[in-house]
Amino acid sequence: MPPKDKKKNINARKLAKKDEDHAKTSWGKAKKKWSKAKEVPNYRFITSAVVSKRLKIPSSLTRVALQELLSEGLIKVVSKHRAQIIYTKRAEMSHPVTE
Repeated sequence: MPPKDKKKNINARKLAKKDEDHAKTSWGKAKKKWSKAKEVPNYRFITSAVVSKRLKIPSSLTRVALQELLSEGLIKVVSKHRAQIIYTKRAEMSHPVTE
C-alpha cells in the first residue's frame, strides 16, 4: 500500500473546519427574526443600520428586506447617497382612516 499524502489530509481538515464554521452562522435565525418584525414600517427613521441593530440581524439581510418593503409601498425613500439610504414610514400608514 503506498504512503498517504500529507497534503490531502491537511486540505481535508481545512475543508471540514470551514464547513463547521459555516454551520455555526445564524442566518436561519435572522430570517425568522425578520419575519416577526412587522413594526419596521412604523419607524420614523429607517436605515439598514437602525433595523440591523434593533432586530440583531445582519445588515446584508436588512438591505434586501428594506428593498422589498419599498417595492411593496410600505416605506418611502427620504435620501439616497451612495450606500446610505434613508427611509421613512408612509403617511397613510401612520394615520389610518376609520369610517
